[in-house]
Amino acid sequence: GQKMRIIYSGINPSFHEPFVKSVAKTVECPLEYFNWSRVIEESEVDRRRPQLQAFETEARIKYTRYFRHFEKFSCDIGVSHESTTHIDVLGIRATSQKQMIKTLHALRKDQQVLNFIEAQRSLYVEILQLLSPEIVLVANARAARWIRDDLSLIASPDKRIYRCQDVPNTTFVLSGQLGGGVTDEFARDRLVADVKAILKKPNGQATAESTALQGHR
Repeated sequence: GQKMRIIYSGINPSFHEPFVKSVAKTVECPLEYFNWSRVIEESEVDRRRPQLQAFETEARIKYTRYFRHFEKFSCDIGVSHESTTHIDVLGIRATSQKQMIKTLHALRKDQQVLNFIEAQRSLYVEILQLLSPEIVLVANARAARWIRDDLSLIASPDKRIYRCQDVPNTTFVLSGQLGGGVTDEFARDRLVADVKAILKKPNGQATAESTALQGHR
């Protein structure tokens, strides 16, 4: 398949409820499929998978207010949007990211919550290892802080790029949102230039840099 060059990351899916209901109806995906409040057998997961995949595909097409910013960014850095994808760290659908993070921090003494967060982190890292993208761009300030801390990212001396020991050949770039007025046009221009510069570097050089960064936490 096509080499995955960039993975855009957020912290969690945040489609609002009316949107979820609308898309679910379009692809005939039962709303009960979004309820994972009990242990579900592997056979049930397999049964749900096709309709949930259809939901995600349709949702990304229709949720242009969010995903169009990534399409434009891909265009600006000269990368085919088909060689990029979007993956959230936590599989918790919540419209208020701030409240979700606050709740998770409050529940960190709960072992079940800790186990859940660890399982989600491990799954996220495993996906990155399998896809081996050149860059993970976290374009959301809260998500960037979460990923930096939870994955123990290693910063370069100028803190413009980060590395993860578990995904050594991938460069992490942390940023504010690409749309919605949060990231001003000048910061965005610098981000485009930074990402272009990283993509131009041969993989061997990136690996050498990764090794050099081990001492910079």
